[in-house]
Amino acid sequence: MSTVTDDHQRPSPGLRIGTSTQGRTYWMSRPYLSSKIRDSISRAHVVAVPLEGFRDHTGPLFPVGMESILPFVRKGLPEGLDLDICVDDENYQELALHGLVLQLGIWLATTFGAPVLVNLVSEYIKNRRRKAPDESTVRFRLLLQRSDREDVTAIEYEGPADEFREVVGSALDKCLAEQPLGDAPEILPAPDQDAKE
Repeated sequence: MSTVTDDHQRPSPGLRIGTSTQGRTYWMSRPYLSSKIRDSISRAHVVAVPLEGFRDHTGPLFPVGMESILPFVRKGLPEGLDLDICVDDENYQELALHGLVLQLGIWLATTFGAPVLVNLVSEYIKNRRRKAPDESTVRFRLLLQRSDREDVTAIEYEGPADEFREVVGSALDKCLAEQPLGDAPEILPAPDQDAKE
């Protein structure tokens, strides 16, 4: 494992909901994946996906700490819901964004897996805050994959850790209850991604 560092974070507090073309088909087509990982993520209900195209880095990147959130989520998933990570072990790299924002990663989830994921991430935040109370802001991106669509609903949150469950949970409930977003703006860059400098 290696780590890429960045001392600059772009502030973008709040909640954004839109569409993205980065659904399951997109992630399964990534050139850095083995056929074994492609097969596994084709069946998973929850998939941790990397940040791509960060500055001049060409490979996939995950936020520092992903190795602690993954087992937490995996352990909390009920039987029948599967979790995977969209990278082979030898290509796993972490990105260290310095600051007090707790980076929770980018997640692709089915309509069945997403509510469970949001609840587990909420519990993870609560546990982390006991150990690191200064992590009062979190950043999270959910790509909600519906079984009948190629594009996904993107829910991005950067805001108070204490409001994560209420804000993201309500947004997810609304997205699950509504028909496809139609003319919603497309959201492509992940919240961690700065423009190439």
